[in-house]
Amino acid sequence: MKKLIALILCCGVGFLISCQQQTTAEQTTVDDVVYMMTEASGGAEALAALTDQVISGEMTVHSSEGTMTLPMTMTAKRPNKIRWDMYGPEGSIAYSRCFDGKAGWGMEMGQRKDLTEAELQEIESTAATFLDGNLNYQDKGFVLALLGDEVIDEQNYTVLQITDKHGNVSKSYINTETHFTERESRNMANDAGEWEPMTIILKDFKRVDGITFPHHMTQYNATGEMVWEMIVKEFKYNTGVDDAYFIAEVVSEKTGLKLHSSMVIHEGQLERALKFAKESMEYTNKNFPERNLQVYREVVGEGGKIHWFADFKYQEEIDEYWQKVSTDTVYSEILATAEGIFEEPVIVIMQSVY
Repeated sequence: MKKLIALILCCGVGFLISCQQQTTAEQTTVDDVVYMMTEASGGAEALAALTDQVISGEMTVHSSEGTMTLPMTMTAKRPNKIRWDMYGPEGSIAYSRCFDGKAGWGMEMGQRKDLTEAELQEIESTAATFLDGNLNYQDKGFVLALLGDEVIDEQNYTVLQITDKHGNVSKSYINTETHFTERESRNMANDAGEWEPMTIILKDFKRVDGITFPHHMTQYNATGEMVWEMIVKEFKYNTGVDDAYFIAEVVSEKTGLKLHSSMVIHEGQLERALKFAKESMEYTNKNFPERNLQVYREVVGEGGKIHWFADFKYQEEIDEYWQKVSTDTVYSEILATAEGIFEEPVIVIMQSVY
């Protein structure tokens, strides 16, 4: 799941760029292209007026473990601040990546995470370009070069090479008919936080209050497999977001503990697994309502995993709850019906934000 935020953040370099009509490659300079991109995105004046931007939608992630769709938000603010959050089924923040203007940080299931060098470079460059693309690119430490035209799937693109302040190179493919950046290719931080060749496809461009933004994005790895798909449902700007939103210490003020138990379903046991999950949740919440146990199925083919979640403030609460449940006769009988359905459970205790 870590690749979710590092991979999506790298789209920001090309989100707000598009180009107007060109004459020929020989007559067009880099500055001409940057100007034309900016005009088609809403114009320099409109982009300069952006103080912050909030995007919300859904992210569908594809992996060897299956497919999962979660709500997400991306928030950017001048100067050079950006934050990306994904929300778990229970509504709490499950995953974050952020650059506060000077430093980057991450969070996964309530646990603070240091970014790798690749992740940090990627999110810093994205923060610098997310609101206004490549305007004033020299001041941002970027070097741009035109690579001529290229035809992909019978569509002609102007190819713009972008080298950020860290020396990382990307290519933006600008549709010469619609004048939008519809494709980007570059090395991006993968799930392990290491560089890996990726391609982003951007489409469904819509203008909202004078600013054009793609509302559908997909990422593919070097073998052509889809890594994730994002659909933007709402796009707002100049909302007055506070600087504190980007500071890790503020995010971690209200913390507790989350008990998370997961079990892999044996092949052919899906129906029994779902019945057990339903019965165990209903009985537990009826007899121990203070915890509000939540149960979810992680889909992988026809099987997958069952996840149980419950929130606590202290370790002592977990111990007390576990003692009550494990010694309850009826619950023990329900638990016995799970024999042969699952592999051994994995139980972890996490710091959770709520």
